[in-house]
Amino acid sequence: MNIASHIANWKKELVLLFIGVLIIVFFEASQQYYYILHFDLAEPSEISYWQVLQGQAYRWLFWIIFAIPLIVFVVKKPIDKHGISMKIVFKYLAVISFLLLLNIITIAIFQLFINGEKLLIPNISEYFKFYAFQKSPIYFIAFIGLVIIIHFMLKSEAMELKMKELSTLKDKQTQLYDELKNKSYTDTAPLIEVKTGNRLKYVPLDTIRWIEADDYCVKFHDIENQSHTIRTSLKALEKELPNSFIRVHRKAIVHMDHIKEIVLHDQPRLILSNSIEVPIAQSRLKNVKQILSPNYVPETI
Repeated sequence: MNIASHIANWKKELVLLFIGVLIIVFFEASQQYYYILHFDLAEPSEISYWQVLQGQAYRWLFWIIFAIPLIVFVVKKPIDKHGISMKIVFKYLAVISFLLLLNIITIAIFQLFINGEKLLIPNISEYFKFYAFQKSPIYFIAFIGLVIIIHFMLKSEAMELKMKELSTLKDKQTQLYDELKNKSYTDTAPLIEVKTGNRLKYVPLDTIRWIEADDYCVKFHDIENQSHTIRTSLKALEKELPNSFIRVHRKAIVHMDHIKEIVLHDQPRLILSNSIEVPIAQSRLKNVKQILSPNYVPETI
């Protein structure tokens, strides 16, 4: 996400931040005007509250200008992403100190311009010392506060994105559940129990295309082209399977609903719905042809 996108998402927060700066401006102006009148630093006729307010406003306007590159820096190098370390802390302090220095120098030069004084090093130095003493502490604290605020705004934004991702994932899971619920098999369909580590998985038999002998185990191949292995023999399993499964080879049992065609020439074999070829033993060919015949009626127990 680029800087513009972040700014667009932070409209309300930035408005509140601007209001906070305005409150500080009015507070400082009121405080300075009180000191001027209370300690007789100037005659009331010589200076007005409006003039003091204008002076505070332009100084804080410069602070806002120099706060922009700080915001960009925080967005590009967020604390969470890079981790809190002494290196990142020193880097943040260095950036803040540099911007603070430029801020004070800019205010000093601008004040010379307002007062009509010459742009000389001694004059700049005099104003720089004054504003460094008067403004540096509060500007530094304001920059630190800005970093903290932007940090929490980034964190909040990341949490919102995560919540949206979780919501999208929930919708996908709900959709997947509805699709599985509406499949051809029902909740009462026969299941096979597959153990994987310490977990048990139940796979409906209606989703099995064919079953293959694999040494001392059997391997179930399902319609998702996935395989599930259990420790048993094909002979023992054959007795427990419904009539929709037929033994076609000493190493293969096939689900009839997934047979696409039967090839009789050369080596007899079945072509399944996913184009997998399963050989038919010569000793079982007659029985397979009979079972696959349209007029075949399965025996009932």
